[in-house]
Order: sequence, then structure tokens, then C-alpha cells
Amino acid sequence: MTIGEFLAAKRDGREHSAADLEWFAAEIRSDRVSRVQVAGWLMAAYLNGLTHAETAALTQAMAGSGERLDLSRLRHPVVDKHSTGGVGDAVTPILLPIVAACGVTMVKLSGGGLGFTGGTVDKLAAIPGMRTALSMDEIIATANRVGCAWSGQTSDLAPLDKVFYSIRSETETVSSVPLIASSIMSKKLAANSDAIVLDVKVGSGALMKRLEDARALAETMIEIGNSAGKKTIAVLTDMNQPLASSVGNAVEIRAAIEELKSGCKGRLGSATVAIAKQCAAAAGIDPSTVQQVIKDGRALQKMSEWIAAQGGDADVVNNPEGVLPKAKNTKTVAANQSGWIRGMDCEAIGRASRHLGAGIETEGQAIDFGAGIEMRCEIGDRIEEGQTVFVLHASDESRFEDAERMLSAALQVGEKAVPAPAVYEVIGSR
Repeated sequence: MTIGEFLAAKRDGREHSAADLEWFAAEIRSDRVSRVQVAGWLMAAYLNGLTHAETAALTQAMAGSGERLDLSRLRHPVVDKHSTGGVGDAVTPILLPIVAACGVTMVKLSGGGLGFTGGTVDKLAAIPGMRTALSMDEIIATANRVGCAWSGQTSDLAPLDKVFYSIRSETETVSSVPLIASSIMSKKLAANSDAIVLDVKVGSGALMKRLEDARALAETMIEIGNSAGKKTIAVLTDMNQPLASSVGNAVEIRAAIEELKSGCKGRLGSATVAIAKQCAAAAGIDPSTVQQVIKDGRALQKMSEWIAAQGGDADVVNNPEGVLPKAKNTKTVAANQSGWIRGMDCEAIGRASRHLGAGIETEGQAIDFGAGIEMRCEIGDRIEEGQTVFVLHASDESRFEDAERMLSAALQVGEKAVPAPAVYEVIGSR
């Protein structure tokens, strides 16, 4: 086969075989295919679609393009979790200690921030001393000792996905469900866990804005995971407002710790508990154990153990205000009208947090771990003109003006509205 024949097949809407896709992946890895040709194929796949068989085969080819984690030295079953990304998504920092306290082994590899969504790497890096890059031996040793381990994603895990993703960003082909699914699941299959729990976000602060699109993505990923022999479950969670009460890095870690201490009763806690129950069930553990370990303090103790095991200052659990970094400046933002909050532009809030320094806007920019936004309102709240609705944190005061502009229309005010539930549904659970 030639690359021209391969491209023409998808251009004309024909289906690739698994062998064709394996060949394409190998050609890219060997630098025998140009970026222009990869872009051409991605556009053809975006326009003409991929069948379920093609999506599964593409995922396997991407997963096999680099190393696969060897988890044979861990206690099984091992459960992995992935979020499709959102604003104020601080689930991972409290999910790991909860499921570990339940007796579930969890190894989690995370990426940095992407666009307006924050990255778990940046959030946990805000904890002084917390190591964000562990070797395979360190991951195994930590997970065996504590029950969980977390690390930034290795560059050798599904490297073909990085090639595809950069070109998808440049060619406006990001929003294809098969391409999103293969991107996510290639890394999950390469991580080599026994079961996968997917947190699929829905709403203004998520890639999938509509519930039906999120459901289609979840079902595609579940089919890929199950066909690869991995028990795969998806939890559809709301992202029409930030999940945590703060958006950023240190401010989100602080919010996550307080949520765990208070019994996981807020939106962040509700979503985390739902995901944790699916992790427990996938490992054959009674899901009711999740509430028990939160209530009796075992999850909080496990959080201290885990942070200490990865070099972090475990006193952050007892004294987050004293341990976590703070931005040099704060500024309050007041409501410009009275009424009920009917909705939020969650993406605008994420972009404002990034502009304050919590994310990267330009290449080479350093992250301000103390930067971010405290939320002083939720959908369904009554606010009065002049009331504080956001508190901005930034080391560079000059960033406040543009952040305020981004937030000026972030709240939709009108008649009283009922907020969406934190969790819409669970797909694939038995």
C-alpha cells in the first residue's frame, strides 16, 4: 500500500482494515509520512467518520506506538480513571485517597492543562515538594505501599497521540467523537490497568456541550475498552459551572481538601463519590465502603500518606492555608445586577483563571500556582448588585483588568433556576 492509496480510501469514505491502520501508525513513527499527509487523513476521518471497528483498531495502533506500563508487580485489580477535562475539576486529588482507603489499587497518569481546562499535574505541583514525575519503579513502590500513585504522563506513552493531537488542534478536527475517543483510550490502554472509569464532562465548560454528544463519546470509549478486555464504565458529570468552589491550582487543592474534610457533600464531592463507587465496584469492593472511609477519616489519612510518599508536604491536609502558595494580590469582583443566577459561561471562567496565571497562554510562560478564582456563587443563588461573586488571585496585578472583562458576562441572571445535578448518569455499570 502507498500513502496515497491510504489517504484516497478515507477521502472516498471507504473503511480501513486494522492492518491498514497499523501500517499507517508505523509509517508515521518511521517519519515516512509528512504532517500534511497526516492532516489530510485527519480531515478525511473528521468529515467521513470512522466505524466502531476502525476506531478500535486506531486506538490499538496508537496504544502500541510506545511503551505500555508493566503493572504485574501490583495487587490486582488495578483501576484507572480519566476525565475529559473541565473547569474546577479537582476530582483526582481526593478520588485517589478515597479509593485507596477502600482497598482499591489505583495508578493515575495525568497531563497538564489544555486550553481553558486545568491540568492535574499543575494542581498537584502546587503542593510544596510534591513530585510530579515518577519512574516506573517508583510508581509501583508507591502504589504497593499506599494503594495509589500518581504521576505526570510519560512522553513514551502513546506518542502517536501527541502527533495527532497537535495537528488536530491546527486543523479544527478536535471535535470528532472517534478521534477524541481514540486519543483518550489509547493512553488508557497503554497504562494497562484492569478496569477504566471515565469521567465524561458535559456543559459550557466541557468539550461536549450537549448530553447526547457526551453519551455518544462515552459509549464509543466503553466499546473500545471492553473490546480490549478492560472493564470500562463512564460517569457523565455536569460542567455547566465549575465543579470545585475555586478554579486554579493551589486554590483548587485547598477547595478539594476542605471538601473531603466536610464529608464530600458539595458538587465536587458528589461527583467524586459517584466516580469512586464505580472504581470500587470495578475492583469487586462494596461501593458503600466509599462513604465509610470518608466519614471515619480513613480517606483523609490516606491523603496524607499519599502526599508524603510522593515527597509532598503532608501538613497541607491539616493546614492548607499555611502550606499552599498564595498569589501576591487579590481583587474582588462584584455583581453588576440583582437576580437569580440561571447559568454560567464556565469556559469564560476557565479562560479568566488561565489569564490570571493559573495556566499557560504563551509558550515558555511559568505557571503562578497561587493564581486563580474563588467562586462566591452557584447556579440557583440569589445575588444582589454590588455583592462579591468572584475573588481573583494573581501575582501580576496587570492581569486583573482583562480577567474582569472576561468574567463580565460569565453569570446569566434572571428568574430562579434549578442547577443541573452533579452526575447525570452512569453507563456500562453492571
